[in-house]
Amino acid sequence: MAKENPDGQEKTEDPTEKRISKARSEGQVSKSMEINLVAGLLAATCYFAVNGSAMIKDIRFMLERLLSDLSMDLTQVAAVKIGREVINNILVIITPFILILVAVSILANVFQTGFLFTATPLKPKFDKFNVIKGIKNKLSMKNFVNIIKAVVKIAVIGVVPFIIVKAEVVHLPLIMDMGVWSIMCYMGSIIIKIVFYISMALIILAILDFIYEKRKHKQQMMMTKQEVKDEHKQSEGDPKIKARIRQLQFKMILKRMMDDVPKAEVVVTNPVHVAVALRYDRLSMDAPKVVAKGARLIAKKIKEIALQNNVPVVENKPLAQSLFKTVEVGDLIPDALYKAVAEILAYVYSRKNKTASGY
Repeated sequence: MAKENPDGQEKTEDPTEKRISKARSEGQVSKSMEINLVAGLLAATCYFAVNGSAMIKDIRFMLERLLSDLSMDLTQVAAVKIGREVINNILVIITPFILILVAVSILANVFQTGFLFTATPLKPKFDKFNVIKGIKNKLSMKNFVNIIKAVVKIAVIGVVPFIIVKAEVVHLPLIMDMGVWSIMCYMGSIIIKIVFYISMALIILAILDFIYEKRKHKQQMMMTKQEVKDEHKQSEGDPKIKARIRQLQFKMILKRMMDDVPKAEVVVTNPVHVAVALRYDRLSMDAPKVVAKGARLIAKKIKEIALQNNVPVVENKPLAQSLFKTVEVGDLIPDALYKAVAEILAYVYSRKNKTASGY
């Protein structure tokens, strides 16, 4: 059954890009902490497997120097000096390990969520102090899943070492003949093996948890049909404002057309329904251009302006309809209409010539 919002509407629609982007900017992304845990364990295991013996040697060397210094008179100045030296040596030994863990943790987060930085999750949320909501969260499915994950992890951490140590029991008597250093190396290898196999077992849990978190996040982001409609309206804008903008744009276009009518060579009419004003300059134009067109009231206005400015108005129903339907304002006429328009222009020029010559 689809999840419902507080209004009782079912969330059946996939989240929009806007909702996903907003949630991401607020730090709401699907992320599994188990991935970070496993990545850290594997990084630590690999680091100690490669560099563990060197770390132990450095610690032994540091202890030997410390014990040799303790054979001297231990004054306050000497104690401070020894303390500083111990701290510095420990920092030198563990700093590479800490840096690797930090880098692995960052990479694990980037792998899951991509590059994301936001301070929104750090802002205080007072609804967390709501006792009733807190009780509901304790009884939620998320908390139940967390309990199951904790039980599985405890089982893994308990069972894996038991199996490995049980297999090594037969070898334990042999360590009696080993030196201290060999015993430490042997115990270290067992610990690394335990941590490695625990990490392998937890990888399965991390993969399942990652899939679960992805699915849960998508369910939380689901939207109702009304939410999708509301978001679409917000992105598109208020219909009243859009209508007002279209009205203003139409007025601007209409004014520009009417300003261009006096510059036209001829106005072709239907004669009542449509009117199309054509302009042609042999020096600058390859073909006549439609500078204004309109139907009914706009057509009437175009004809009035044309007559006021001595622009010829010629009736040609087929041509007027074709120009009105196929040619936009500002476009040149198509080749198919060029012959008909040329005949109209020739007629207009001949009339102008006769008027100019006094015939």
